[in-house]
Amino acid sequence: MDRATTLAEELLKKAVAIQPPDLLAPHALADFYRSQMLRSQRPDDRHALAQRRFEQAEEFVQRARSFAEFAPLTRPWVPASLLDASKAAFDAGALGKAQEHAQNLLDRVDPQDTASGQYVHDAHVVLGRIALAQGRTEEGKTHLLQAGRVTGGGSLTSFGPNMSLARDLLDRGERDTVLAYLAECGTFWKNPRLDEWIQTIKSGGIPNFGPNLIN
Repeated sequence: MDRATTLAEELLKKAVAIQPPDLLAPHALADFYRSQMLRSQRPDDRHALAQRRFEQAEEFVQRARSFAEFAPLTRPWVPASLLDASKAAFDAGALGKAQEHAQNLLDRVDPQDTASGQYVHDAHVVLGRIALAQGRTEEGKTHLLQAGRVTGGGSLTSFGPNMSLARDLLDRGERDTVLAYLAECGTFWKNPRLDEWIQTIKSGGIPNFGPNLIN
């Protein structure tokens, strides 16, 4: 890391260590490691950064739960922390923790609530990717379809769906399931890229999902 990046990491670490604890400091440090991980080209560095991100995401979960007990206004950070931790755990290879956090998240939110759409969507993407990693393709397909059957809201409606699980399934030849998923996504994401992706898949290709692949 260059000097500026090293200094940023040191300052964020100090923020995490400060007393009394700051709720969002570990969230900020986890995001820092995530951004560095996405930039890194070396597998060993990416793995180390993924582990550091996971550690801070776990700390964020603990702080969010602790704060929620005595500060009700902070309660919305609990599902946010669980989502972050499930993704961080998956990238770090801690599949058991990833599944635990994703399932806990689904247990906390209302799938019919627009405000929960992103949580439900992304939790099923994480669970589906875990299933594929463990050889359970049919379960992975089911989670993909469940990810598409949400009410939208937030970045789902603007930025669009997370395509990481869909891409994993395309690599396994599961085109029909991905097409069904994209059709579901059309209920909350009105974007011409969706039709382009569908046509590319129908033509036998794999679309360039660009930033929609970022977990």
